[in-house]
Amino acid sequence: MLLSNSCRQPIAAPSIWGIEAKNVNGGQDRLARESFERILLESLDKSLAILGESGRQTIYDHLERNYRIKRDEIPEKPQALHEALERLLGAGAKVLEKLFAKGLSEKLGLDFVEHENWTLVEYVHEAKKARAGS
Repeated sequence: MLLSNSCRQPIAAPSIWGIEAKNVNGGQDRLARESFERILLESLDKSLAILGESGRQTIYDHLERNYRIKRDEIPEKPQALHEALERLLGAGAKVLEKLFAKGLSEKLGLDFVEHENWTLVEYVHEAKKARAGS
């Protein structure tokens, strides 16, 4: 983005041959984020499949009804998913979260390291960091 010298306000970058200049890095960051989110949701779907289709849908419905979070918003709000799983599954949530974390690590090409007191929130955070560093 360019800044005007007179008032230090952003101005549009000049176009070359009718093509607007774009922030290439920002585009790559967005693609990486979207890719991570897609992989996270695929991993979540796969781990929730252990509950059957109706069980999986119940989790998503509970999130939307009680937390106002749609499925595609889960990557940005893993804490809400953790809370919903604990509320619905009790101690079983921990098993499902580990299954999810293993699947996510596998899909991202990362080694899964189990941490006894971690929830899916910590696993997602670490996977995001590891993905950004690769």
